[in-house]
Amino acid sequence: MSADHQEQAASRDGRVGRLLSYILVLSVATCVLTELGARLAEKWFVGIPEDGAFYWHKSDPYLGWRNDSRSAARVGLPIEESGYQIYRGTKTKPDAPTILCLGDSGTFGIWTDGEIRFKSYAEFLAEKLSCTVVNAGTVGYTSWHCVRVLRQYDGPLDAIVVRVGWNDHAHGNPMRLDNADSKVAAWLNTFAVGRLVLLSAQRPQPTDKPSVSLDEFANNLRTMVRIARERNVALYFVDYPTRLTQQIVENAPLYLHIHKGVAHSLDDLQDVHRRYIGTAREVAEASGVHFVDTPLSEDQFSPVDAVHPNAEGAEHVAAFVAQAIVADGAIGIRPAARQ
Repeated sequence: MSADHQEQAASRDGRVGRLLSYILVLSVATCVLTELGARLAEKWFVGIPEDGAFYWHKSDPYLGWRNDSRSAARVGLPIEESGYQIYRGTKTKPDAPTILCLGDSGTFGIWTDGEIRFKSYAEFLAEKLSCTVVNAGTVGYTSWHCVRVLRQYDGPLDAIVVRVGWNDHAHGNPMRLDNADSKVAAWLNTFAVGRLVLLSAQRPQPTDKPSVSLDEFANNLRTMVRIARERNVALYFVDYPTRLTQQIVENAPLYLHIHKGVAHSLDDLQDVHRRYIGTAREVAEASGVHFVDTPLSEDQFSPVDAVHPNAEGAEHVAAFVAQAIVADGAIGIRPAARQ
């Protein structure tokens, strides 16, 4: 090959190399700008409802929805960036145990668009045990959600308290990602662009059957048992009493509406709820973990429904849970630490 041909070939190779470099730089810049734009949209625009009953919720590709600290500030809810409420007793020391509470609105401590609030049993628990309590309860959550919150949680952890069941047999959970636990979904969830893709892949759930079947409910509880053992922490399943036995319940039409295809009367609904909580008790006994009974009188429930405890009821629940934790001794809290 002549010197001219060699020079032309080198020049051509140089142009190709520069073109590939430009394409690479442009591709990287496009990806970075797209990701930044997606993060901006995710933070300020996507998934935050303008109105509705629970406007402190934000769409989440993994959980369906979660508590959003920025939206919660509009109603004065003390929600951390993590989406949790964190309580510490007045005598809580820096090295005190940390308890994670999983559940629905009964754990979260609020109902009906932020106007009716009650102190969560989790907050009472922090005071009674002089410990740190991470309240991961979220309105509308089921055992399906609790498993995924537990998998995501990576903070300090000495014990887990689970109070769930009511929303499992209802059909009030509109959106869910069918393959939320797949490796592809987990990878996509690490990027804002991927999270937007996952949000678009969520599908409405059927409105004529439970959000979580009884078998799936049992499997979810067993999964929580397994995770607790893997992390070497104590686990407590908590009773979920209702006052559905009352002859007149103002919210009966609502309860039956969200249980369409599941229950046709309050008696049916009571039986369904008993089966779910009975299953929780059976899983606890078979797995060797604690099931904490929390009987409530009718005057310890919220005046507006038959499901949520009032402040007295929440403190009553906390007292039973605290008693079980102290008696167990698994996290080193002695009776003297109780308030």
